[in-house]
Amino acid sequence: MKRFTILLVFLMFSPTSNAADDLNSGRELLRKCNSYIKAVNNNDIMVDLVGGGRCLGLVRGIIDAGTIFNIIAVANNRVTLHIF
Repeated sequence: MKRFTILLVFLMFSPTSNAADDLNSGRELLRKCNSYIKAVNNNDIMVDLVGGGRCLGLVRGIIDAGTIFNIIAVANNRVTLHIF
């Protein structure tokens, strides 16, 4: 578990983790996700696909990280997280 934590901290601060530089806060993420979802629901062809993909990818990554954490926690008889 200690190795996993060290690896996770290293990956969080690696240069590739800065792919979403313009998402400095949860409010910014929410604004981008909401604008993308509204555009898709309105069949807007001028939707920002890159921004929307970044938004949805980041959210999916958080969910997947929580799932991995829970799998490791259950295997080590630890407390699990309830992300959603």
